Amino acid sequence: MGIAHAFFHAPLDDAGFGTSSSLAAALGVTNCQKVMPYAEVFFGGVAGDVEPAGFDLFAGKLEQILGEKIRCYQNHEGPVRRVAVAAGGGNMTNEMRIAVENGCDTYVTGEYVLYSQQYAQHVGMNLLVGSHTNTEILGVESMAQRLARGTGLKLVRISEPNY
Repeated sequence: MGIAHAFFHAPLDDAGFGTSSSLAAALGVTNCQKVMPYAEVFFGGVAGDVEPAGFDLFAGKLEQILGEKIRCYQNHEGPVRRVAVAAGGGNMTNEMRIAVENGCDTYVTGEYVLYSQQYAQHVGMNLLVGSHTNTEILGVESMAQRLARGTGLKLVRISEPNY
């Protein structure tokens, strides 16, 4: 058939239709800006505003989008207003620090480690953690839809365990 495949993760993370941007859009994040540098050329995370919502309501929306149970750490009493999204492996405290510097009260990612939980608690930022795969899948689907446009190809999502 003559089909070749190459996958470049960083450009997909950086794309306006990429991993973090697609998840942010599904969450209703507006005024989205690329804020987390990745590999000195690309950006791996975004930050923006949401309609103020209670923590449980926002966490429930994320669970519905991801189709899975997530880890939830509420570290302040106010509503969710400004969100950072670092789909996939955004569990590093340097990325979380960038979110704090950008005024984010809530951080969404796809990787969990204890020091991320502790850092979020220390700075008073909510932390929501889904699986690596499901936090990135919307960006992959968006890319696949763009590639398939006008080709007649049928896209099929394969459901796999990812925890």
